[in-house]
Amino acid sequence: MKKLVKLIIVIISSLLVINVKALCYDEELNEWAVGVSATFKEDTRTTDPSGEMSEEETYAYFLSITPLRDDVKIIVTDGSGNKAEGKNYDSVGIYGVGCYTNLEEETYTIEVYGKEDSACPNELLKTLRYTVPRFNRYIKTEYCEEYPDHELCKTYTNATKDMEESEFKETLGEYDRQIKEKELTANKIFKIAVEYGIYVLVPLVVITIIYIVKITKYKKKEREK
Repeated sequence: MKKLVKLIIVIISSLLVINVKALCYDEELNEWAVGVSATFKEDTRTTDPSGEMSEEETYAYFLSITPLRDDVKIIVTDGSGNKAEGKNYDSVGIYGVGCYTNLEEETYTIEVYGKEDSACPNELLKTLRYTVPRFNRYIKTEYCEEYPDHELCKTYTNATKDMEESEFKETLGEYDRQIKEKELTANKIFKIAVEYGIYVLVPLVVITIIYIVKITKYKKKEREK
């Protein structure tokens, strides 16, 4: 009976020790973790379809954290439960986890851990969640090639989720007409300014010269008194 009690005490003590180790008591590292946020970086590089693609080029975007430091690592879990640890992608210039195109909205869990050489080795410092909108099926249209910064032309957006192609074309077509009208108006104003500007500029220059001459003569007279 005494042996059983001792065994139970040992097990409980071990569990308590494990729980204590699972906490990070480093004040500086904990303060850093408070301000950490998830970051999203789309890979917009173009690749040669006939060439061999590197690992980085197969990913559509990368997830990371900011601010970043050398003594931490991240583990990213997608909506299906697949996990991947962050790594350095030199050609992209980022530390993070590469992800493939998601046809539907995808929510990722980003766990931040201390590295082996940190003040809190292998300890969970923070858990973040980041949602990437669904892939935009209209991204390759002529409108989006001309207006890539438009909300409906972002690579990942939920704005076009329930939008029919006819509605998309109508919306972007109207936007295109507005832009063209503004450009046409600006060109007209510029042409008018160039064509008739001389009639305004010449008198202005003459008046300015006369004014300067009068001021110069007045100052000269004042000095001679």
